[in-house]
Amino acid sequence: MIPPSLLEPLLASGVIIVYPDYRMLDPSTIYDQLEDVEALFTYFATFEFSSSLPTGVSVDLDRVGLIGFSAGSLFTVPNGDHDLVDNDTKAVLPEREAAYLETAEFLVKHLTF
Repeated sequence: MIPPSLLEPLLASGVIIVYPDYRMLDPSTIYDQLEDVEALFTYFATFEFSSSLPTGVSVDLDRVGLIGFSAGSLFTVPNGDHDLVDNDTKAVLPEREAAYLETAEFLVKHLTF
């Protein structure tokens, strides 16, 4: 959840916020979760997405930023390089330094190399 101190200025500046509904529990794996988030980015580039927006609303795909909190911080870095934005993401912000530790622990526990 985005803290109100961050949410309010984002909304005031015209930012559109999307929360992906990715699989989190067993039997899902980290690969399933990354696939779900990638599918969201792929969907953003479709006519189906752009035509579903309210009249007068558009999304500038050249101005995509990512913020991840808790488990979501794991997905900000790998998806910050998604082809949707021609590898030119404007901002990638995992939740503070604790997220890096959580991410590292999660990777060690759930990935097989």
